[in-house]
Amino acid sequence: MTPSLPWRPPQLTTGRAVASITPRQADVLTALCLGLTNPAIARRLDISEDSVKRYTSRLYAALGARDRCHCVALAASEQITVHVKGQS
Repeated sequence: MTPSLPWRPPQLTTGRAVASITPRQADVLTALCLGLTNPAIARRLDISEDSVKRYTSRLYAALGARDRCHCVALAASEQITVHVKGQS
């Protein structure tokens, strides 16, 4: 029997990507990484659920994410650097 090799995530061929997001999108991204639902994010940030949906849509676009899970995976990986606008 052939020994199995450890699984490794695919690497980006173009190197490390950089995404620039707003401070509020950073708040939403943090909440997503904590596994919060849209209603919980809305309560935590004192915004409407529709606002959460708008922020997540724009966040997905900024990170090049397909969905919520992909967004969190990208944020947690070393393949993307997230820059919050207005912060150094």
